[in-house]
Amino acid sequence: MLKRLLALIADGDRTWSSETLARELGVPSPLVDDLLARLVSEGYLSCASRATSSACARCSLHSPACDKASGPAIWQLTDKARRLVSAATG
Repeated sequence: MLKRLLALIADGDRTWSSETLARELGVPSPLVDDLLARLVSEGYLSCASRATSSACARCSLHSPACDKASGPAIWQLTDKARRLVSAATG
């Protein structure tokens, strides 16, 4: 399930909320939050800085009022995750 979650996040054409990821995976949203935390702790994901993220500029919620504390998280795959997703899909 972790690989599938990474593959969904790797899809650069979409943005995902925890709720949408949960529906796609067929699991409760709190489980997705736990899985995301695990992927961060294991070095597969990092939370992008809103000040430097190009994803932030493409976000439909982007505004000067958007901040990391109250806005949605923007996840980035680490190189480790990209290698794993590439191996799984290639």
